[in-house]
Amino acid sequence: MSWEDWNGNLLVSYGELNIPYNTEDNWQETASVLASNTAMAAYPVPAPGEYDDWRQWAKEFTEIVNGQSY
Repeated sequence: MSWEDWNGNLLVSYGELNIPYNTEDNWQETASVLASNTAMAAYPVPAPGEYDDWRQWAKEFTEIVNGQSY
């Protein structure tokens, strides 16, 4: 999946959280907004600064919110 598709899916799922739509180069801004949103406080959303690639961060985020996929 491309970043654009993934970011678009975030907007569909969490649009009420005012998540920005960014280019892949700015993925950390989108991830930071999501991680710092009080609605996500129930989940230990990882800080994007710990990741070099958005795919690593997205995998962690998805597993935290939805559970591990097999």
